[in-house]
Amino acid sequence: MKIGIITYHFATNYGAVLQAYALQTYLISNGHEVEFINYTPINNKTKLMSQKRLTLNKVIKKLNTLRRISKFNGFRKKLKIGSTSYNTIQDLENGSLKYDAIVCGSDQIWNPLYSFGNDFPHAYFLNFSYAGKKVSYAPSFGTTTLNNSNKKKVKNCLKDFHMNSVRERSSLTMLKEIEIEPVYWVPDPTLLLKSSTYTDLLPTSNPQSLNYIFSYILHDDKKTAKKLIFRCQDTLSINDVYNVNAGVVLNQKGVKTRTVNPIKWLDKIKCAKFVITNSYHASIFSIIFNVPFVFISQTGEKKGMNERAQSLLDRLGIRARIIDPSHSENMSEVITQEINWDEVNNKLSEFKKEGEEFLLKALL
Repeated sequence: MKIGIITYHFATNYGAVLQAYALQTYLISNGHEVEFINYTPINNKTKLMSQKRLTLNKVIKKLNTLRRISKFNGFRKKLKIGSTSYNTIQDLENGSLKYDAIVCGSDQIWNPLYSFGNDFPHAYFLNFSYAGKKVSYAPSFGTTTLNNSNKKKVKNCLKDFHMNSVRERSSLTMLKEIEIEPVYWVPDPTLLLKSSTYTDLLPTSNPQSLNYIFSYILHDDKKTAKKLIFRCQDTLSINDVYNVNAGVVLNQKGVKTRTVNPIKWLDKIKCAKFVITNSYHASIFSIIFNVPFVFISQTGEKKGMNERAQSLLDRLGIRARIIDPSHSENMSEVITQEINWDEVNNKLSEFKKEGEEFLLKALL
């Protein structure tokens, strides 16, 4: 079957490009012909150049972003991206999309906040003319609620889908409320591949972990990061911290901040003694490589984003790995508590099988 995937293949984000790579790799391994629909919203293409007056801090941030983009370009060559570019829904409407099926997902492609200046629902709901099978694989709303207006719009789009699945358990309830059934709860595409598939990407394979803490903190939360990283250093008696730059550059003893490509990012997680992160996908790869970790939950406006980690870690029986930064008194206890990886891996295998069965049925 010839399949087009529509997702955030263009994003300068480790989770975004790795989930895209994983879904592509899995579908190809099952005999499908696969390519990414080269849809890049105009707003995303132009936002780096949109501000005429820039402060020094903004200039530095933009330079860091450009540096990160350069690190991702090599890995993105592993993605089979269609030759025709689309920037609007109208482009897709007018395009010749000759696929037997289009799969939308994964990642937060259904998040109402990520509409790139377009009306919601947008192209990631396949809100354009297409006669083949429409399938969703593990998309995320990035929230646990939709307003009434968006509920009606989403229902109107998804009612034409051949089969629907979601990444977070809470999304099952959201879609049931608008009479979209059945909907399947499936794992993120990165969890469909064996750990050896990722290890084969790495330049070298270290059989044993090295004595450093891996840190990856999103959303400029420097104050929280410094406090909790120090707690990890103190509890584990490990001084060295490898911090990947995601907007948080830390100037504290033992911490080295680096901008790396996705392969190096994977390698540094795999070889770490411990991982501290507020990233969903950094948590996933800690699980895939069986590296002890803690997930730092989001607060305030970003609190709804915690559902993705809560949903997965609940399923795997390790929700206790989630730390609320405003109530982190038990963090040392969580850090030192061993994870029963045999039990986690067994539960992960069951979840993976459900994702495989969904794709087999959806893409017959």
